[in-house]
Amino acid sequence: MEHNEFELEFTKLVSSMKKESQDEFIRHYQTKAKNPVSVFGFSVFLGGLGVDRFIIGDTGLGIGKLLTAGGLGVWTIVDWFLIGKATRRKNMEIALDLKNVIK
Repeated sequence: MEHNEFELEFTKLVSSMKKESQDEFIRHYQTKAKNPVSVFGFSVFLGGLGVDRFIIGDTGLGIGKLLTAGGLGVWTIVDWFLIGKATRRKNMEIALDLKNVIK
């Protein structure tokens, strides 16, 4: 999910909620969502161990990267370009789950 697309969808999601619910939603979202820039840092330094994928909740991919040493480094380098989109996608999943809980 691209950055602009994420911002648009997130804004629509929040604006469709009642004002009282928006504050609670934002508070919970901020505690659960991951910063794509921070995850990228983990990807650069610990991506070969799958730490970046574990952080965003892709446990299966994290185990795969750990067992293959980041696909002998190739998977690690590819993830430097993909981890931002994966993080935003996971953050949107978190937002949608929270919206269903907080109405």
